[in-house]
Order: sequence, then C-alpha cells, then structure tokens
Amino acid sequence: MRSRSSFHLRRKKARVMNRTSSSTQRKKLKQLLRIINPTGCQEMDVETLFQSVADYILLLQVKVSLLRNLSGFYDV
Repeated sequence: MRSRSSFHLRRKKARVMNRTSSSTQRKKLKQLLRIINPTGCQEMDVETLFQSVADYILLLQVKVSLLRNLSGFYDV
C-alpha cells in the first residue's frame, strides 16, 4: 500500500507539470503569433492563429516552388 505522502507528491508534481506545459504552450503560441504577425498589432484566438499559420505555410510552399522553377529556368 502506498503512503499518502507519496500520493500527494505525485499529485503536486502532476499539477506543476500541467502548469509548466500550459505555460510552454502559451509561449509557443506567442512565438507563432510573432512569426505570423511580426508587427504584433492584434491578438488572435487560437483557431484564427492556426488558420493563419496554415495560410503562412501554404504561402511559403508557393514561394519555394516559384524559386525552384525560376532557378531551373535560369539554370542556376
């Protein structure tokens, strides 16, 4: 049988880990927002942020494709 103190320690550790992971998530979301919106003029909800990230990724893919085609055209 486990002691109560070990149970409480695990419970406290789990709360600290949850708090840490949520602060890490917030930090990463802020980093994404800075990449998508470097001026930082507006806050976005998470759903809008993820849609903006998807649009940004698509834009980057189009740019890479265009640059590859141009470099092939000019034999660079």
